[in-house]
Amino acid sequence: MSRVKLSTPTYGWEINHTPYVNEGPEVLIHNGKFNLVYSASGSWTNDYCLGLITASTASDPLNPQSWHKRSEPVFTSGNGVYGPGHAGFTKSPDGNEDWILYHTARYEGAGWIRQIRAQRFVWNADDTPDFGVPADPNQPISVTSGEVGRQRYEVEASTLANGPYAVSEPSASTGRKVGYIDYDNSYVEFTVTVNVFGYYILAARTGNGTSGGSWATHRLSVNGSQPQPFYVANWGMSTAKVWLNQGQNTVRFTKGDHYAEIDCLDVFATE
Repeated sequence: MSRVKLSTPTYGWEINHTPYVNEGPEVLIHNGKFNLVYSASGSWTNDYCLGLITASTASDPLNPQSWHKRSEPVFTSGNGVYGPGHAGFTKSPDGNEDWILYHTARYEGAGWIRQIRAQRFVWNADDTPDFGVPADPNQPISVTSGEVGRQRYEVEASTLANGPYAVSEPSASTGRKVGYIDYDNSYVEFTVTVNVFGYYILAARTGNGTSGGSWATHRLSVNGSQPQPFYVANWGMSTAKVWLNQGQNTVRFTKGDHYAEIDCLDVFATE
């Protein structure tokens, strides 16, 4: 079967950077409509965005004439989030919600220094997806429906040693964060309690305090294990899958590369 070109860059928002690209296609099918979501403009720019072409599921999807292309992008920069693109889609655990996963620049002008984000989306009356605008990174969003419960541990209630201390941060979950994890012997240690042993996800809301936008890491140790790199987002959730014992566990963050901060730690089972 021969390949067929369904979309090529034509609109101004697709050809504002060279080389011109339509890339990363993903398909959503809803009530008899193909929705092919693709990325356009330069992935290294603030203008990266999502476009859309649609066709009826009753038509021939290999016929370019079956497809209609939107003249405007369907997901663009907003709320201080730049260059959203290259998306994938999933359902909530109970199947009742639709979610988009996408990557963005970590900060304005960050180029290919990017991070992953997720948020819920809904459907328009014409059975096309309504992605809205990127969620404000400093505002909490609801967890997916049907998700397993999670425990939250605030960093200001953890054990702080050899430098770290809590400071005001309006965008933090309780208005405070911990920084100044600056020395080799600095650490932030949480005591995490679970009722059943097994694998859990540690999701720490972290911030990169390094000037110039370089990557930063903490080093993560669970119950005295060998510390491993824990990569830090720019006020986003950084995660690790770890084994926790029944009862109390120690989760320790020490200084890694450059400088990083912590807001809170969420813990939830993998199933």
